Amino acid sequence: MKESTLPVHSFSTWHFDCYADSKTFVVDASELSGSRNFWRRLYPDACDVGFRLVSEKTGRETVWYLNDVVYNGEEYGYWEALPTPQSVLENPGLSGWKMVIYND
Repeated sequence: MKESTLPVHSFSTWHFDCYADSKTFVVDASELSGSRNFWRRLYPDACDVGFRLVSEKTGRETVWYLNDVVYNGEEYGYWEALPTPQSVLENPGLSGWKMVIYND
């Protein structure tokens, strides 16, 4: 899978709590621009949405895509994102990692 060629939001890992034991990044949606509008289409020929994550330590950029939406009653509970296969290929340490974005 190719990486995104469309302009998408970039966020620093600084915004996220990192839980290495469960390979999970966690953040409240309000930390990512204060709205649900942080999702952007990744590819011109597909409907996948996501954003870039920039490592605060290394400056490396990876692309994450929306994998699942979990509802809490009638509202969004949280969104789950995963690194794209290309990001994992270029950064094997991301294998098995996920991101949870809570709707606050």
